[in-house]
Amino acid sequence: MKPSRRSFLISSAAAAGAFGLGARVGRAAGRGPRNLVVMVADGGWDVTFAMDPKDRGAVDGPWADENPDNPDDVEAVRTIHGIPVQTNDHKRRSVTAFFEEWGPQVCVINGIWTGSIVHQPSRIRMLTGTTRASSPDFATIVGVEKGVSEDLPLASVDFSGLGYAGPFGAKTGRIGHSSQLKALLDPATTFRAPDGAGYALPTFEPSATESDAVSAFLQTRVAALREQQGGYRRNEHLLDDMVESYARRARLLDPSTVDVLTRQLSLGSKPSLALQADLAVDLISAGLCHTVTLAEDGPLWDTHDANVLQHERYQLFFTAANRLLDGLRRGDLLQDTLVVLMSEMTRTPRLNSKRGKDHWSHTSMLLVGAGVTGGTVLGATTDGVESLPVDLVSGRPTDAGVLNKYDTMVAGILAHMGVDPEPYLPGVPPFTAATRS
Repeated sequence: MKPSRRSFLISSAAAAGAFGLGARVGRAAGRGPRNLVVMVADGGWDVTFAMDPKDRGAVDGPWADENPDNPDDVEAVRTIHGIPVQTNDHKRRSVTAFFEEWGPQVCVINGIWTGSIVHQPSRIRMLTGTTRASSPDFATIVGVEKGVSEDLPLASVDFSGLGYAGPFGAKTGRIGHSSQLKALLDPATTFRAPDGAGYALPTFEPSATESDAVSAFLQTRVAALREQQGGYRRNEHLLDDMVESYARRARLLDPSTVDVLTRQLSLGSKPSLALQADLAVDLISAGLCHTVTLAEDGPLWDTHDANVLQHERYQLFFTAANRLLDGLRRGDLLQDTLVVLMSEMTRTPRLNSKRGKDHWSHTSMLLVGAGVTGGTVLGATTDGVESLPVDLVSGRPTDAGVLNKYDTMVAGILAHMGVDPEPYLPGVPPFTAATRS
């Protein structure tokens, strides 16, 4: 009989004690914020709706949706804590509230060039700093580097489903689009059997003797694989990952860890962005990981047919951002946590024939919290929302500068977090202007 997946977790965790913890990266991260939370507006936000305001007439901005019969539906540019923001408190009150509350700790970076107008290539670039899906994203890198000297259950947790683990799959975790993690860790939660199946899940729970047999088998198998296929760097890395995954399972199955990871999850559905924000605070506060990535199921921001939907997207996204930052502050975590708000691209300057907007390869990013030069706007775009060259150290637009590309931006985030970007992005100069000196 085959054991249930949760039972396999338990028995393989016991085997981990015989193997020891698997391979880690070779150095601890330097100084920098301890934690990182990334919120992704998946699908491509229209930056003219908030952080990169433009003059009327230059682009089809959010004023294209104003209702002339509603005196409250008014678009206006306000400077909030030194940051020019496109506001509409009738449609996007949470955006105004975000800058009013957090503006002194916010750095807006405009004019980031994505190098693509296709969702997946743009996501890969903006998250990994490379063009390769086999590369780890910056949240994974930071989580791994920060956890070198610690035995955390996980280095990073991805609620978004958008992340790239690269060679660090044994160190990262995902909850699954249906919160499958709850069924794997919580013995009181099981998947429902198919209609008419005539049985309930799980169909089998191993005895203590059977669990011991599984553990012994795993120990013997790893030893045999090392003897037969070891000696090669990649094979050793895979075997080390196998051993490390067993050890992490043991820590994940600790009752206190299970409670934090699963108590707010509902099997069969992905948590809302607001609930993900709460869970991110819980995970970091409990010391279960250093980095968390959040996103709604998407691409909800991909407003080809009706750009008016950007208003609702902004309202919901910044409501969750406010909730996240408030939770970090109440948990006394904000002073040691960097929050990154981002999207893989933006929208075209002009509306299409359906009053929607198509893909555009110049976007913005917001850095909030630990170590950030707050109340500032760095980088810039033209009236047509095209990236301008900047000095990567000052962030100021200059003809003598270079484009702040996806790779320089990711390298800059790694450097901000105290992680040397060179091993991951060789030869890429980091955008360091957002880091407070």
